Amino acid sequence: MIKKILFFLFINFIFFPTFSQIIGDFSFTGLPQDNQLYPRNSANVSEIRISCVSAKTTSPNLKMFLYRNQAFKQVVLPINQIFTFSVKSELAEYDLSFYSYTGKDSVLIVKRSNIVSGDIILVSGQSNAKLGPMNKNVYQGEFLRTFGKNSDQEIDLSSSYNLSDTLWSQHKLNLNLDPIAADYMGLGLGPFASEVGKNLIESEGIPIAIISNAQPSSTIDYHLNLSGDLKSPKGGDIMYYKLAKAKLLEAVKTIIFVQGEAEILGNVANTWVSKFNLLKSNYLKYFPNLVNWAVPQLNIYPFKSSYSAFLRDEQRRMSTQTNMISWATVGNTGFDGLHYFGNAYKSDPNNLYAFENQGYFQMAKEVSRIISKKVYNKNYDPQIQSPNIQRAYFPDGKIRNKLILEFDEGQDLVFSTDTTVTDASGKKVTHSLKNNFFWQAYNQGSMGAYITQISASGNKLTLNFNVDYDGEIISYLPEFQGDNSNTTNPENYPFPGPFLKNKLGMRAFAFSNIKIESIFQNLDEFELYPNPAGEFHDWIEMKWPKKINGTVSILDLSGRIIFTRKITDQQIININLFAAGLKRGKYFINFQSDAGGSFSKTIIKY
Repeated sequence: MIKKILFFLFINFIFFPTFSQIIGDFSFTGLPQDNQLYPRNSANVSEIRISCVSAKTTSPNLKMFLYRNQAFKQVVLPINQIFTFSVKSELAEYDLSFYSYTGKDSVLIVKRSNIVSGDIILVSGQSNAKLGPMNKNVYQGEFLRTFGKNSDQEIDLSSSYNLSDTLWSQHKLNLNLDPIAADYMGLGLGPFASEVGKNLIESEGIPIAIISNAQPSSTIDYHLNLSGDLKSPKGGDIMYYKLAKAKLLEAVKTIIFVQGEAEILGNVANTWVSKFNLLKSNYLKYFPNLVNWAVPQLNIYPFKSSYSAFLRDEQRRMSTQTNMISWATVGNTGFDGLHYFGNAYKSDPNNLYAFENQGYFQMAKEVSRIISKKVYNKNYDPQIQSPNIQRAYFPDGKIRNKLILEFDEGQDLVFSTDTTVTDASGKKVTHSLKNNFFWQAYNQGSMGAYITQISASGNKLTLNFNVDYDGEIISYLPEFQGDNSNTTNPENYPFPGPFLKNKLGMRAFAFSNIKIESIFQNLDEFELYPNPAGEFHDWIEMKWPKKINGTVSILDLSGRIIFTRKITDQQIININLFAAGLKRGKYFINFQSDAGGSFSKTIIKY
């Protein structure tokens, strides 16, 4: 048999699969790139359709040979010039070879290699989602894929994306690069995203593609720049451009968004929540199946910023919302006051060789486990999640010198009462856990002088006071670390804790302005947040003192019921106001318990 190899002639090399590629005498539509990841369907396979049309008057016979891990798997014949086949979502690579047959002669038309089927995870935000030394410790497995290099914007956030940067690739690095090179900190996906990919590949047993638009120093406004611009994409449109070119707009379901430091640094933390809700709405418009968001609760920084405690508490509340994931970053290893470059970096910040990745690997491990539990339904221990305050109450209606903080079920709390650090001047400083509880709404006014004992049992923490506490709220962890002068002051070192944790080491969420209850209160009474609900608040949270059973109803002012929901053995629920049909105006929200009690509040939507 005479075999001939056709030289490739790419006349119209465009990577939208619906466009044609001319190779020799053949026009292909839907031909993949090398290293391409196809999104899997509910049957755990990717269905692939590739058309091949000959320019010759007499069409030759065509065959496609499919290989799995370089071993022959099957011959695929076209039907009406279309090759249709499937590849399984597994840790295996597929190769495609297309041949033209004329009599006994065969000609290789084109070959594509290392095709996989799997899931796509988006990563976005700012530097903590991108930076870190890309050394031999960063994962580079063959089943981690990415699309585009994602490096141009690090020099100038206002620049447009390189439109030719549209190649699928395995996540491989040039480890011969000197780490002092200018792009050392911006190669590839970065250690955090790479480690997320590694963890999900190992836990789910499928290939993973990480598509990133994380950009150091970017504000949330940068990511809000999303209008579907394919000609000169900037900001959020860079993510849109990548997914459009990769034909993944409808395939993405999960995003990790690590951002907010810029707003805290800029002293505009109070603007972040409404902009984040708008960002979610915009992403859903352009990526219609993107429903899962993972957003960390940000750390405590060595400078004062108004509303930073408020922002952290809003991020804590996200963990109870449908399809939302959050976790506490306080106490994460390697924290240097802003990034997670490690202790060696702190002693020699001008030496790039001293940068470490362990902090980013820890962040990736913690969020990956929660994604596996919440998105992939793994039966993991509840303690992979950060303990989240559920209620605070005095166990006796008359005595107010003992306060119980109750966290979510399944948590087993532990803590250290003190920790000692050395500041920049060499002075040893002791920090106590009791000083990290506050009587003011946004985490100022320490209770430390009044707390005599702290004890933990299961998911409950008990604070004993030397006087009756006449306050109505409690907060945990300071708004900032240091003396509010400047970051060069010796006292302005990274916040050392100590931290309240669970037995798996997950630190509890910082919280603000938690109302203290009486154990004898009406158990049908619920808290409602936010109220009023702003223009960009899609969700409201209802919270009861304990798990309840009953029915929630929303009524308009005429008494017409416009929404109902049955509640079974739940303490916190979230209601999507848009889906419930609420427009601007005033409504009544009512709870009727199965035991016969009831409670109502007024809610304002504007």
